Amino acid sequence: MAPNRNNGLISGRSRLLILLAVLFVLALPPAAAHASGTHTIGDEAVQQGGQWYIVKSGDTLYSIANRYGTTVSNIMRANGLTSATIYVGQRLWIPTGGGVPPQQGGVWYIVKPGDTLYSIAKTHGTTVTAIMRANNIKTPNKIYVGQRLWIPGAPPPPVVCNQWYTVQPGDTLYSIAKRYNTTVEALMLMNHLRSTYIYVGQLLCVPGSGPIATTTPGTPASTATPGPTPTPTPQGSWTGQYFNNRDMAPPVVFSQKSTSLDFDWGDGSPNPAVNIDNFSAKYEGAFHFNAGLYRFLLLVDDGGRVFLDDKLILDGWREQSKTGYFVDVSVTSGNHNLRVEYFEATARASISLSWRIVAEPK
Repeated sequence: MAPNRNNGLISGRSRLLILLAVLFVLALPPAAAHASGTHTIGDEAVQQGGQWYIVKSGDTLYSIANRYGTTVSNIMRANGLTSATIYVGQRLWIPTGGGVPPQQGGVWYIVKPGDTLYSIAKTHGTTVTAIMRANNIKTPNKIYVGQRLWIPGAPPPPVVCNQWYTVQPGDTLYSIAKRYNTTVEALMLMNHLRSTYIYVGQLLCVPGSGPIATTTPGTPASTATPGPTPTPTPQGSWTGQYFNNRDMAPPVVFSQKSTSLDFDWGDGSPNPAVNIDNFSAKYEGAFHFNAGLYRFLLLVDDGGRVFLDDKLILDGWREQSKTGYFVDVSVTSGNHNLRVEYFEATARASISLSWRIVAEPK
């Protein structure tokens, strides 16, 4: 029987197609070969939009969320959790939106139209290389509007707080959040709380516009006020100099020493030699700190700013009624120099600075 040329042709084409398919697969880069986009670094699987994390002793959902720049609710939603209870060894998916976990000493930044890595680095006092390394960026021109970048070394922005609440007997974070139409998570983030534990007399910054008017009939609602500041326990003292202008321009018209920085002159002035309005002051002192994360709280009317070792950490330099600002800063053990600059425009005048430790090094 004569050979079937068609069968030979089909067989030859099949072999050719198989050979081409094998060559195509072998030529694929690793990212294309793994359609899930997952690769392994040590014991953690990292994907675009998040990564896996193994719970360690002492971890809480809040501490993990704070470390990776996400929220407790996001982690709970991503892992189908119905409560905040977790256990050592548990494997959690952390939805971070890309990049590496933030380290102490930095701030998150959302890329805006017209931004470049160079302009962002210049604005925040860091380098393009540092930003690229912190965010696993391989090409400096590959950023996009809306991208979330960790800026290493940038000072955290101060938090403006116009509403303070003093914890009363029977209060919980949930009851306070409900009363002020906010969330437990917002209270924890605003006040750098590592757990929901609070204590009577604790001063909390409350986000929102004010308490909901109606509570239990006949029971007066607690109100949030600019109220008392935490009393610092400084090992050091302040030297203050006053000027009859807003710019701390010479000459010095009055000076004084004090162990705390907490003055309220009402509608008056610090001294008869100082103007009632349009004066300024500079306070300097050296204080001893133990290592840790400290919250600095500035209450000021009108404007003020705070420098730690000549680095600006709080900026409220504007005309305003009494306003509170706070920021959390990592401080090393030893003596540190603090400088506070202040100006008074018109009407009431006051300045107060206090600090407390909110987290000790592990």
